[in-house]
Amino acid sequence: LGGQTVVTLNKPDPQFLADNQLPWLRTYADLRSDRMDEIIMQTGDIQSFFALVGYMAPDATKWTLCLNQAIYRLCTALVMPLKHGFDVPRPIAMTTRVQPLIQTPPHGAWPSGHATEAFASATLLTRLFYNRAFNPIQEIAEGNELFRHAERIAINRTIAGVHFPTDSMAG
Repeated sequence: LGGQTVVTLNKPDPQFLADNQLPWLRTYADLRSDRMDEIIMQTGDIQSFFALVGYMAPDATKWTLCLNQAIYRLCTALVMPLKHGFDVPRPIAMTTRVQPLIQTPPHGAWPSGHATEAFASATLLTRLFYNRAFNPIQEIAEGNELFRHAERIAINRTIAGVHFPTDSMAG
C-alpha cells in the first residue's frame, strides 16, 4: 500500500498443523451440541448473527445491509486466491477422526474466509452503529459485542471441524 508491505502471510507447515492444531479440534468438538444450530446458520448467513447485536432489517437499514454484503464480497475476492494459492489442508484431509459437522469446503483452509468476513463485518458495523473512530484492538479488549460475535463465528468453524485455529487467526 503506497509502496509499503501491509501484511506478510506464511503458510503453516502440515507437521505444525498435525502436532499443534489437531489436538485443539478434539477439545473444541466438545462444544458441538451447544453450537450446532448457530454453526449451521453461519454456514450461509453470517449477517443474521450480527443482527442479534444491532438493528438490521431490510426495510429500515437497507444501506447497512448493502454495505455489509459488499464487505463480504470484497473479503471473498481477497481470500479465495489465497486459499487456492496456499492450499493448506483441511482437518479432514489430515485425519478421518475429525468427522466435521458440516460439509467441508473443497478449497484450502487457510486463511478462514468466515473469520475474515466476520471481523471485517464487525469493523464496518462498529463504525456504523457507534458512529465514532475506533481502534479494533481496543474494541476487542473492551468486549465490543460485534467483535465477540466475530470471534464466535471464527471459533465455530473449528468446533464444526472444518478449520484449524490458525486458519481463523490468519483470517
